[in-house]
Amino acid sequence: MAQDRVSGTAQAGAWYGYSPLVVQVACDASGFLADSVDGDGVITEQGFSKAVATLETFGSVVWLGAQSDTNLAAIVDGPSFNKGAAGDYAELATALGAVVDAGNVTVTTSAELNGDGTFTLA
Repeated sequence: MAQDRVSGTAQAGAWYGYSPLVVQVACDASGFLADSVDGDGVITEQGFSKAVATLETFGSVVWLGAQSDTNLAAIVDGPSFNKGAAGDYAELATALGAVVDAGNVTVTTSAELNGDGTFTLA
């Protein structure tokens, strides 16, 4: 069965009809801890939930990676994602650093899928 194309011809590394952006955020401390629940069932929101909520203020998250204490990975809607005034994601890094209180926060992105199914983040 042939795959339908939205436009253009088949070529390696091309997205058809959609432009996702992979965003990876790393912090030098355990800023993305999972939420905790005490013996009474009270949930305490930790860094991972706060970081995801902050990321969502910059654009639509279409896929979210598993919780990790030091990394946050997501695929967002590329065209509508707010890259910041300078286009360098510095505002996202600053906003995430403020909510997780985790020291240095680094944002890397990729819109290119490699032939082996991985992304090269820069």
